[in-house]
Amino acid sequence: MTSTTALRPASGEALWVMGGRMTVKASGQDTNGAMSIVVMEVPAGWASPLHAHAGAEYMYVLEGNAWFTIGGETVRGGVGTSVVIPGEVDEGWGADTDARLLIISTPAGLDTVFSQFSEPASGPGFPPPPEAPPSPEAMAYMGEVAAAHGVYLRMPSE
Repeated sequence: MTSTTALRPASGEALWVMGGRMTVKASGQDTNGAMSIVVMEVPAGWASPLHAHAGAEYMYVLEGNAWFTIGGETVRGGVGTSVVIPGEVDEGWGADTDARLLIISTPAGLDTVFSQFSEPASGPGFPPPPEAPPSPEAMAYMGEVAAAHGVYLRMPSE
């Protein structure tokens, strides 16, 4: 790290990504690649694609109820629930209610992947729902970009 960063509670880069709202609290650029810290807010029913990443990830439920499938085992929990996901382990997660989670990934990279598929949040709350699911071409592109940063999307078999 080359400098100290201190953010106020409502500060950080806010992005709409994959149907949720991500606020970057510390990027890989801020930490010389050591870690990224984001707050992810997702609506009820939201779910990530099954994936794995080279490094470890820590997730902590700040608000709402979430579920985590890690290596085939599912854990559900509310505020205060935390999970540590080792690198290279297949995982997915989602929300039973609107939820807000703190996510720390080591090394950084997950923040870069998310930023590639996001747009600046133009207001509070969640982005407008997509008109259609991503095309196979868009999913393939997402997989390529993610893999370049050590994140591996587990695409469903065709």
